[in-house]
Amino acid sequence: MAPGPWGPRRQARTHRVLKRLAARPSAEDGEGDPRTSEHLLPLRVGEEVTLRGALELRVVRGRAEVWGAVLRPSRAFLRVVAPPWVAVPRLRAQRQAPDEAAGPEEALSEEDADIREFLLLHSWPTVICLRSPREVPGTALREQLEVPLEQPRLKVHRAWPILVDKFSTMAGALRPEEPPVLLVMGNKGVGKSSCCRYLVNALLNGASEVCYLETDIGQPELGPPGLVSLHRVRRPVLQAAHAEQHSHECTV
Repeated sequence: MAPGPWGPRRQARTHRVLKRLAARPSAEDGEGDPRTSEHLLPLRVGEEVTLRGALELRVVRGRAEVWGAVLRPSRAFLRVVAPPWVAVPRLRAQRQAPDEAAGPEEALSEEDADIREFLLLHSWPTVICLRSPREVPGTALREQLEVPLEQPRLKVHRAWPILVDKFSTMAGALRPEEPPVLLVMGNKGVGKSSCCRYLVNALLNGASEVCYLETDIGQPELGPPGLVSLHRVRRPVLQAAHAEQHSHECTV
């Protein structure tokens, strides 16, 4: 289900959620810079925050979604980049499927002592670890999560999740050597690039890679301007156009 429009009530709920933001000990004992240190943010299912600027995040417990990409517990951080001139993405806590829930011993054994203590003391269904990249100084993490109400938010059309489900079902019925193709087209300014980014991320939830043929040579998302490019994407695309630090293969 696509999240609803952003308004004053949703903004007020976000401010209440951010009161739970807890710095890890390194920021409080003077050993780390509080602007770049790691913070834990517990969430209830359905709660969401918006992400602005450059920051890194990972799921400690539960499950979350950012622009079509479903994130599960991992020690690896993912970078999100949303400059001031683009619509900002939302991070939304999701309900974890029964077969996804890891045993408490397995989940705790991989974390540091302070995180293990936090998880044992609190029963929040979703816990996110966030940090600002050290090469992006001067902005406190809380400021990156308290996005002004007038800042545009990325919007997921209600038809996109349905399209992903139908396309994934069709792909599962075909032979691997005959993968299905999805064509996105439309007039200028209708959201083709945003739709493609969402589709790539959502399809990666169930596939090891997605091949993305970019033909918008005037305003490409991943490739150089003026060229048709083919990308083999294996990680979620969570950065604004031309801010992406490519880790996928590209042929132009």
